[in-house]
Amino acid sequence: MNRSDKVNEIFKALTKFRENVKQPVKDKKNPFFKSDYVTLEGVQKSIDEALKDTGLSYSQIVSDSEKGTSVSTIITHESGQFIETGKLTLPPTKNDAQGNGSAITYARRYQLSGAFGISSDIDDDGDKASRPAKSNYGNTRAKKQYSNNAVDAKKKLFDGFVVLISKKLNSDVQTVKSQIVEQAEKKPEWSNGDSNVKAMIMLNIAEAMKKQVSTNK
Repeated sequence: MNRSDKVNEIFKALTKFRENVKQPVKDKKNPFFKSDYVTLEGVQKSIDEALKDTGLSYSQIVSDSEKGTSVSTIITHESGQFIETGKLTLPPTKNDAQGNGSAITYARRYQLSGAFGISSDIDDDGDKASRPAKSNYGNTRAKKQYSNNAVDAKKKLFDGFVVLISKKLNSDVQTVKSQIVEQAEKKPEWSNGDSNVKAMIMLNIAEAMKKQVSTNK
């Protein structure tokens, strides 16, 4: 994380921001994961309303790399002090305008939510779905984003890819799974502990492997 030499004024302003902020209503449905969340516009609206009279502002920088689309967020203060987050890099589900646009929107929403402490996804209390290892960001319950249905849907899609790849490679399923996990863990964005990011990485690797073996056949 980059920051100005002094941060006393921006920290005071962020404290005032936290006193002003009202968490947005989760009024958008994700039909695939059967969960509620806040849109990027909803997150921005909540932040913009709480920024009044704090001297704070923000901007987001989007960049591309071979690994996907990256977004970083810069919070600035009228004093000249600033804080810049690290980059969140996401591979698009499809390498086209729609896929890249979705990855950018997703990354911007999560960057803003994390930087300003906005709850943009429903908290299912921890819980009934598979329990992930505790992330570097602390509170696992607050980070939990999948319901039982979401986990089942993700697992079914991933397992389907693995079975197809295994058949085409004449390999066992467990070996293919191990190869995918090994490739996924080499991605820099894997270390951020976000289950959504990890799921997207593994699914994209599995899909890419399926396409590759299909082409080779």
